[in-house]
This record gives sequence, C-alpha cells and structure tokens, in this order.
Amino acid sequence: MKKNLYLFLILLISWAGVKAQDPVKRAIERTFFVHLPNRGAELMKTDAYKNKAFIFGIAIGVNKLGLVDTVMFSNQTKELDSIFNFAKVALALKNNKIAFRNEKNSLLVTNVFIRREWDDQIDNVKAFNEYFNNLLPELGDLLNTRKIKLIKSINMTQVKGHE
Repeated sequence: MKKNLYLFLILLISWAGVKAQDPVKRAIERTFFVHLPNRGAELMKTDAYKNKAFIFGIAIGVNKLGLVDTVMFSNQTKELDSIFNFAKVALALKNNKIAFRNEKNSLLVTNVFIRREWDDQIDNVKAFNEYFNNLLPELGDLLNTRKIKLIKSINMTQVKGHE
C-alpha cells in the first residue's frame, strides 16, 4: 500500500511539473500549426520532400513584463522558410500577449522536428546532420540576462490522414 501511494505521489509530482509547461508548449505548437501555410503542407506532400526530415531550434525571449521581445530560429533555410514562414511565426509569437505572461524574464528554448509520417527513412542525412549540428540559435547576450527554460520538443509530423 505504501509503495503504491509513493508511486502515485511521484507520478502526480511529475505530472504537475510537465503540466506547468504545457500551456507554453501548446501556444508555440499552435502558432506553428496556424502559420503552416497551405503551400507548406502541399509542398510536404510532393516527391521533392519524400524521405526528408528537418529540425530547427527556436529561442523565445520574454521580457520582464511577460511579453515576447525576441524570437530566434536556427536553420532558417529557404527550404524550411517555404514550409513555414519564419517571419510570420515570429510576429505571431510576439503578438501573443497572454501565453507567455507567466514566463517573465525568460529565454524559452525548444526545437521543432518535421517529417512525413508515411516515410520510413531519412534520405537527406547530410543536410539533416547539418541541421542537427546547428540546432541552437545564436543566443548571444540573452544567455546572461534571462533564465533559460527548456521546452519539450515539438513534433510536426505530417500525418498521412491529414495530407
């Protein structure tokens, strides 16, 4: 009985810690899904993207008022920008006055992984390795002035049923 109670408490504490970041992660995910242009979704369905995978990092600077003042991406290639419009995503994150208000004076760091569900391998290994090697954006002075919070990775796998 004590063992079960102990296990339950550990699970509850773990869940509470994960739950605390969920609204922030969901806000970031929602922003990417909303700003995935139809063209980007259509491009991912083409043979040109067969067996390709992409990964990039994002750092979101939240000022002392709880407002996003900085958004930085790694791996901003033309190919990725054709799937996501990085400028629109950054603007949408900066315009979100609610989601980040509890993250004052923080630097939120996560990564976004993109691939097609129905592909069972990665053919762009050289490019993917380069993406992975440059996963973190240049954080510069923000590293010294804000507390860093890591957000669980965002998986943007395109599901075959939603193609």
